[in-house]
Amino acid sequence: MKNSAFCFLIIICLLNFNSVKAWDSPALSSPDNGESVWTGVTLDWNAVPNSEKYHLQVDTTEDFNSPVLFEIHKDYISTSSSNADTRHYSEDLYFNQIYYWRVRAYIEEDTSEWNTRSFTTRDYVTLTTPYEGDDDWTGLSLYWNSHHGVSYYDLQIDTSSNFDSPVFYEITNEYINTSSSNADTQHYIKDLYFGKTYYWRVRARNEVDSSVWTTRSFITRDYV
Repeated sequence: MKNSAFCFLIIICLLNFNSVKAWDSPALSSPDNGESVWTGVTLDWNAVPNSEKYHLQVDTTEDFNSPVLFEIHKDYISTSSSNADTRHYSEDLYFNQIYYWRVRAYIEEDTSEWNTRSFTTRDYVTLTTPYEGDDDWTGLSLYWNSHHGVSYYDLQIDTSSNFDSPVFYEITNEYINTSSSNADTQHYIKDLYFGKTYYWRVRARNEVDSSVWTTRSFITRDYV
């Protein structure tokens, strides 16, 4: 009788043990949960010692079952959380979109639980100079800040706030990098009319989406 009870206890313990994930879940480090990020963003997590691989998924749905689901498996390198195996650069995301991302660690015999977070992509380009309503020369440079990880910036200039007049002008700059001091985040315009209000706007584009336009105006000087 005692042996039967002992065997039954062993079986219960084994069943409980097998129902629990023994492998640790990776702790997600950045971005923070719910953070506002660029459409090019690096996802970071902490190492789980002695793993074999990490499994990352990124999607616009909490169930990770949409047509834009992205996933990748990364080979474990070491216990350090500063190697390429514990991070992934994700780009060409939709603007103004909530994304969910999750990571798990695994070996051949076991897989950890998922650890999940979300972030929201930004939907703007910040214009720097000239300021709204500035009094400027008929030859001037227009500046804006970088939106990290895009492909292009579209700039439009016009005397009409609808950007539909005969003097409408537009140009596209190819993205260089995250710095706001390169040629891709500025443009020199000249031969403007004197004493005229001009409107200018900029948007960012990647391979799948475009941001909203950010618009300002300035007035050209009419004197020597």
